[in-house]
Amino acid sequence: MVKKPQRPLTVDGSTHASNPGNLLVNYFYWIRSFPRKPIQLILPLAILVVLAFLTNWIFGFALFAVLREGKSLHLIPSALFGIAVFNIFFGIGIFWFLKKLIFLAIRIREHFFYGCVNPGVVVALKPPLIAVFTDLTTGKTPHYTIKILPQPLKWMKNGVPPVGTRLATVALYEGNLRKGYWDDFYPVVVDCVTGNQTDIQRVLQSIPDWEWEHLEVGLGYLRTTKPGLYTIPFVRCAFCHQLVFLPLYPMHKDKHTKLGADGQMTDHVTIHPERRYQGVLDVVPQAYIHPNCGGITRMPEEIIRSYLVNPFLYNEYTFCCECNNYIHQKELYWCETGQCLADYFQELQQDYIRQHGDRPPNPFV
Repeated sequence: MVKKPQRPLTVDGSTHASNPGNLLVNYFYWIRSFPRKPIQLILPLAILVVLAFLTNWIFGFALFAVLREGKSLHLIPSALFGIAVFNIFFGIGIFWFLKKLIFLAIRIREHFFYGCVNPGVVVALKPPLIAVFTDLTTGKTPHYTIKILPQPLKWMKNGVPPVGTRLATVALYEGNLRKGYWDDFYPVVVDCVTGNQTDIQRVLQSIPDWEWEHLEVGLGYLRTTKPGLYTIPFVRCAFCHQLVFLPLYPMHKDKHTKLGADGQMTDHVTIHPERRYQGVLDVVPQAYIHPNCGGITRMPEEIIRSYLVNPFLYNEYTFCCECNNYIHQKELYWCETGQCLADYFQELQQDYIRQHGDRPPNPFV
């Protein structure tokens, strides 16, 4: 991990990656992997520098000869003017190409420092192709996408890895934020721009398991290795947290919300286990009483750990095991503290807004 610069110079600073690469580029690796753009700038820049040097050297040699012989001295002002024009021409060209090259170098650096880390996997060897998963959303609705594209994997430490090898990538995104999702993204395998194995492993391990799962399931749905950008119509179930084909989700959801013999839904919405509250629950109330019937109900631990992360996750009704029905929180009280559940959850919601400034954009995160 390296210290983050205060602001980017070549990328949009108004948006932020959910998992930034924080990776330093080795420019030798970068030029070796992606030589076309730097060569297009370095080659003419070098030619201009050489021509400028040769022109000035030839003129200087000729001027020295004229001064030594003392002949044709009246031509010196015109010659000086001509060489000045040449130097201005060369200077403008050198400055233009040098500016472009510096911009490109900064752009590449900021790509891997500020860009978002995404999971990638090798899907073909001739030519080397990888598939990369990301969520292109800029709003509340997921827009899962897989991009299949070529990468110069031959420069990796042990050559092109076998199909199925997991690789970390860092991407920049392109599009209009108001659209609700990015138009495209541009991932690059980190092994192509650095040989630092510690950094490579750090970035690889920063990718959560659910993103690898999305990539695997999405590739199973696509069943192709043709380069392109593919939208994956999957949604993660808020009840079991499995990926479900979007057209089948209503039927899948009905199985979770079906009422049992006791009047309670088969399952309840929860946050993914990896994102739930991980602390101890010793001081958290866990059982509530319904004075109208005298029944005591114990709150499931997975629900407690979910609403502690997002107190807006559930509505105002909670199940009473004695009434076999969902009762408004105003009628329920914690056994441990005597506090009304409605007041308890209102306090949690107010605390959340004070800390974060607004409600969570995604209710299941």
